[in-house]
Amino acid sequence: MSGQGGSIVCANPHGRVFEILTLRSAHGLFAMGAATTEHTWFPGYAWQVVCCMQCGTHLGWRFSHQSSGAVPPFFFGLIVSALVEDD
Repeated sequence: MSGQGGSIVCANPHGRVFEILTLRSAHGLFAMGAATTEHTWFPGYAWQVVCCMQCGTHLGWRFSHQSSGAVPPFFFGLIVSALVEDD
């Protein structure tokens, strides 16, 4: 993960594959539900679903580290195929 983002491919327990872009910040999103470490792709990080504030579409996840002092303390994994370029 870099400050400018990098993409990786991950699969959930149901076999659904996602190409995600990892970013240290993202705007226009809201997190849903409690954070969980169950089936996390990043050891030590809990995840929450994040959605678009305008339309409510699922865009990815917010990952937050469970111990203080972790670098980064949180980041976003956004689904590449769900992102739309805004003019």
